[in-house]
Amino acid sequence: MLFILDSITVAATGSVTARVAKELMKRLKLICGRYNVTVITLMHTRKRDKSKPIEMQDLAGSAKLTDLADNVLAIAKCNATEVYVKVLKSRSNAIPDKVRHFEIRSDGYLHLEFIRECEEEDLLAQGKSKLTPEVE
Repeated sequence: MLFILDSITVAATGSVTARVAKELMKRLKLICGRYNVTVITLMHTRKRDKSKPIEMQDLAGSAKLTDLADNVLAIAKCNATEVYVKVLKSRSNAIPDKVRHFEIRSDGYLHLEFIRECEEEDLLAQGKSKLTPEVE
């Protein structure tokens, strides 16, 4: 069975502090183990420089959410019709060197169609950084 929790703030009462996030994640893990279910928790990214690789610290919310998660995946937009998926954390497998590139399709139903595996740098926005290479 699969449950999707869109935004942790829906499940938490009040503000999402580190303590609240840690307690919520502990309870979700307990539910997963007890009832043999998978819970996917969606988090949104902060505003970020799209010319740089997506990292764990780009995710909004408490670090406790990602600390206690078994797996963390990021979905980043390449452009209006393409995204890529990057594994940021995996407890049971090695983190792949490459990302998976997809096209967003809606022919009959909304879905992602696999294009290729590639380096994240191949998909990053070009020329978005306002800093010169020397300053960076």
